[in-house]
Amino acid sequence: MAQALVILNYNGLSPLEKYLPSVLDYSPNWDIYIADNASTDGSLDFLKEKFPQIKRIELNQNFGFAAGYNKALKTIQDQYEFYFILNSDVRLSPNWDTPLLEFLAAHPETAAVQPKVLADRQHTHFEHAGAAGGYLDTFYFPFCRGRIMHVCEPDQLQYQGPQQVTWTSGAAMLIRAQDFHLVGGFDAQFFAHMEEIDLCLRLAKEGKSFYCIPAAVVSFLLSRFDCLVD
Repeated sequence: MAQALVILNYNGLSPLEKYLPSVLDYSPNWDIYIADNASTDGSLDFLKEKFPQIKRIELNQNFGFAAGYNKALKTIQDQYEFYFILNSDVRLSPNWDTPLLEFLAAHPETAAVQPKVLADRQHTHFEHAGAAGGYLDTFYFPFCRGRIMHVCEPDQLQYQGPQQVTWTSGAAMLIRAQDFHLVGGFDAQFFAHMEEIDLCLRLAKEGKSFYCIPAAVVSFLLSRFDCLVD
């Protein structure tokens, strides 16, 4: 079962320094790739010196999140059964992948799953980008279990079982490679943000489903939204 963990990078030297060790420590069965969007901050030199074992996909310009991943994954298409799409500022935990892979093995109709996403700065709370799985309201406004608007709930084990969701977070998404390519990957018009929701909606039209598996846990650096509560 070939599987690739792919991190998109653009001038992200600082998070790579902080979070790559957890990726290497807890992902022994994965081929790890950094797809670089033409960084100018020394990221590639750092990777070559400190983490030569990590595979690199070097793009010639900043294509953004959606097109960057599309181009990177196109270069390894047909080599892997699964892609784990991971933000560079996510900390992995021991055995993060086992519950996700086991669920996909038992549910062939499921295209993608995500772990429970906690805030790296405050592990007692969910993180904005994913929390415990995403939904859309009547007006297609996205929200998550564990996060509504700017408010993130404390994690009190209230969302523990596998739960079908409308969309899985692009910050930490395990997706079948054949399903990613089935619909052409992300829509590059989004550049960054909302692209994973659009991808899941298009795959849902193909009869695919999506789940959050809270037995798998990662923590994400709260970088854009101050939504933690006391």
